Amino acid sequence: MTASVRTADRGATWTDRSEFVVMTHAVKRTVNLPRRGGMTLVELLTVVMIIGILSAVVVVRIGPGSLGRPSVRTFARQLTVDLRYVRSLAITHGVNHYVGFDSNGYTLFRRDSPADVAVEPRRPLPRGVGGTITTWNFEFEPSGAALDAYRCDLSASGVTYRVDVIIATGTTTVREL
Repeated sequence: MTASVRTADRGATWTDRSEFVVMTHAVKRTVNLPRRGGMTLVELLTVVMIIGILSAVVVVRIGPGSLGRPSVRTFARQLTVDLRYVRSLAITHGVNHYVGFDSNGYTLFRRDSPADVAVEPRRPLPRGVGGTITTWNFEFEPSGAALDAYRCDLSASGVTYRVDVIIATGTTTVREL
């Protein structure tokens, strides 16, 4: 059974089989209309499977242990960014600022009396990363100069990065040794 609606002008009929039937001078022509709709279950499963395979390749390539844990390179670059930030804070606010190290990481401070004030939360040292520093505080004056020439060597898995601060300008650099 075909449910149809007839149009008065052109003799066209819509049927429930997604066909457009055109009647012209006793000749019947059927034109199939394109299917409208979303993705089929097979197409969706194929996309999910491709994403799963690509994810597995990425995990194997970079290693499961490095996901969610910063590397020594990342930590050295973060320290460099933070030293530059502390220097800019000292220049902006006209008060000495410094990075204070402890055995498990560092914190950014502003010199204040009666006690120094932390301006950022503590940055922990990633597991497996060790290092040596020239002093416990890397401090900058309002002119942007460092109070001393500072050096921090960070190493893990046989890779070492050196962060240097130049005394006269307060410029900070990082490089692999």
